[in-house]
Amino acid sequence: MRTSPRSRWLFAAFLAAFAVAAVAWYFDPRYFTAAELDAKPFPLRRVDLDLPSSPAGAAYYGRLKLNIFIGRSGEVDRVEVATAAVPTALRDLAVQTFSRVRWEPGRKLGRSVKSVKVIEVDFTPPIREVGRAPMQPDQ
Repeated sequence: MRTSPRSRWLFAAFLAAFAVAAVAWYFDPRYFTAAELDAKPFPLRRVDLDLPSSPAGAAYYGRLKLNIFIGRSGEVDRVEVATAAVPTALRDLAVQTFSRVRWEPGRKLGRSVKSVKVIEVDFTPPIREVGRAPMQPDQ
């Protein structure tokens, strides 16, 4: 059975378009949000913040919201601070700690994809002693 040059050209155009779409799908540069994923990323180990001792017995308090950009293989590409109401030392400690964490990557349609994970850290001190003021966030 012979095919016409026009049908061969259409078939070649279809294959080229399919190849471009497949490459674009595989190398998609964007980071998917949790709502767009079939399986959300999670850390491969427990994440503990080793808090420094507070000056003069003051207690740390405040909230910190981080956007963690996770690559296809589970490495952290970058960490951005979305909001911070904590001292700079705590913010930097959280960024450094979450930058070193390995993750099980997010999945979409069965394949690993880049994703962004939003983490909120609440620095609430234990019941404090009377007379010790909490440490204020940087102004």
